[in-house]
Amino acid sequence: MISDGLSRVFHGCFMALFAVVFLYILAYQQYLPAAAVLAVLILAGIVAVSRKKMHIQISDRRLGITTAVILGLMAVLMAAAGWMLLPQLKTDMGTVYYSAMEILDKGQLSHEMLEYNTLTGITNMTQNEYFVVYPNNIPYLFLITGYYWIVTSLGISMQSDAGVYMGVILNITVILASVWLGSRVAKKIMGNRAAAAYLVVSALFVPYYINASRFYTDTLTLPFPLLAVWLYLKIREEASFRKKAWLAAALGSSLCIGFLLKGSCIVAGVAIIIHSLLTSFSKKTCAQIALALACFIGINAGWGYISRHNPWVDMSMEDELTFPVQHWIMMSMSGNGGFHQDEFDYTYSFGTKEEKAKADMDRLAEKIEGYGSLGGFLDFEFKKIAWTWGDAKFAQQAHLNWMQKDTVLNEFIKKDGKYHTVFYLYTSVFILVLYMLFFASMARGMFSRPGAAALINIMIFGVLLFFAFWETKSRYLLNFTPMFFLCGIDGLKAVLAVKVPASVKAGITRMEGGKPPRHKDTKTA
Repeated sequence: MISDGLSRVFHGCFMALFAVVFLYILAYQQYLPAAAVLAVLILAGIVAVSRKKMHIQISDRRLGITTAVILGLMAVLMAAAGWMLLPQLKTDMGTVYYSAMEILDKGQLSHEMLEYNTLTGITNMTQNEYFVVYPNNIPYLFLITGYYWIVTSLGISMQSDAGVYMGVILNITVILASVWLGSRVAKKIMGNRAAAAYLVVSALFVPYYINASRFYTDTLTLPFPLLAVWLYLKIREEASFRKKAWLAAALGSSLCIGFLLKGSCIVAGVAIIIHSLLTSFSKKTCAQIALALACFIGINAGWGYISRHNPWVDMSMEDELTFPVQHWIMMSMSGNGGFHQDEFDYTYSFGTKEEKAKADMDRLAEKIEGYGSLGGFLDFEFKKIAWTWGDAKFAQQAHLNWMQKDTVLNEFIKKDGKYHTVFYLYTSVFILVLYMLFFASMARGMFSRPGAAALINIMIFGVLLFFAFWETKSRYLLNFTPMFFLCGIDGLKAVLAVKVPASVKAGITRMEGGKPPRHKDTKTA
């Protein structure tokens, strides 16, 4: 089939591309020899233990108990970490928080500079202007305002630590929901053992704990790519046309909500369309895609009207202030691809959105020409990708420094902390092991028909490409880390499927102090 051939080509190209990325990531490692050796040893240990436990069957009841225990432990640990790492409300998250506070107090945002601007560090525009410049954060503003309307009605002040901690509780709830949903997706694709493995991997993933206190869109959108995959798989296994239609509508709607909160969620939708057309192209498939797209476009259009006419934010200066999409592409083409104040000031200085777009395109062309050759540009791109994908803490260091309390956790997460080396090595080794398993999943994809695992790989490939040409930071990958875990588990499954030669088994048995199994003599007398 054509889909089989395309799958081989895709997985082969992805493997080659990711091999280059992986080498660049290794070059950026602070403790490369130690991290690499530990990663190889731990991966070997995981494979060895998994081979020994392959015969163990996990019933639905046992999986349910495991799920409850792990989610309970994660909840306790994240609740403690969230309190110990209670954040100072700065930059984007702080602006949205204080804006929600102002809306609940006055009914709309002010056109004047307030004390909140000093607290957030955004002192070059009012809170109203911020949302005109960055309308992509208006959905997040609506979410936080609605949530804190409930919180404040219970008598909890947003100006108190308890008020801030309520945002942490919301974030923890979303993270735990994504872990539960991820285990359900793993079960649907690979069975109960994979679901249990997903729970364990999630519980050991430190970035979930250190980001628990930052209730921003990076973590609040964690469930949406997973929900999209789950709904898509349900559509494929459902026989009823009517149920397929409802599921397709739910798929398009959930993807749009995720997209409105975090634009990168669109990658999940594109990956699903590609996988669907390649593996089950038919009139019915096209009809389901069309329905999902109609729901997506309809909700997005409706939201566009609401955001322009909402009573909280005055959007009358939209043409003068709103940044064009070209800004984020242009900004990504220098340095490490992240936010640069001078790039913001450059775009902000032009009078209209059209002028901003033209100026950004001119500057983008200058930057690309500045690399001199295709080789120079590709070297920059791989360095940028490695800077993003190799940052195993999946958080900005500045954010980790902006904490209200001085606790023992700061000694791990701050660069000058007493135990920072332990934190760095743990997170780095974790991600290196996961990335090594990516290769096994890609290799498996080259020699098997494109199933659900291929969808996960297409999605990861899409994320890599998206942030190669968009403003990037490691925390922007957080809402796709569930796909990383699923890919890693599929890779481990691929490794375990490889038969170990009898001579190797015998050697391992001798090393463990046992005797190799005796084979019957097949010769006849």
